[in-house]
Amino acid sequence: MLILWACSGPGAGAMIAKNIERAEASAWIVAAAALVLYAVMQRFKLFPLVTVPLLVLHPLWTIGGIGGDCGVIMATAADFATAIAVFMLVVQIPLAFLIFVAWLRRPVPNPFVEPSDSEEVVQDP
Repeated sequence: MLILWACSGPGAGAMIAKNIERAEASAWIVAAAALVLYAVMQRFKLFPLVTVPLLVLHPLWTIGGIGGDCGVIMATAADFATAIAVFMLVVQIPLAFLIFVAWLRRPVPNPFVEPSDSEEVVQDP
């Protein structure tokens, strides 16, 4: 059986402040992840845009921290949003590196040599 106690008593204010502070730190981490993804993934704007809804709908702004549970649900949901943003960052930074390496290894024709009829001319997109 689940029993929920209302947030009251001598330590309630400190607990609310701690949970709001934790959720605020989480929001800053999500914002930093969004900025890093935007800076790294210049060719693929969709990837950083996935983290923007996490920041806009972050639990710090959408779930109240002053109510009955002293902000525990808000802080937990903020940690979950941060975990999603950090996971996307960890997945997409190596993806950006692989895309960059593939771009460096693309075939580039020599501009100083005339292509023969048998060679295919490769144009840069």
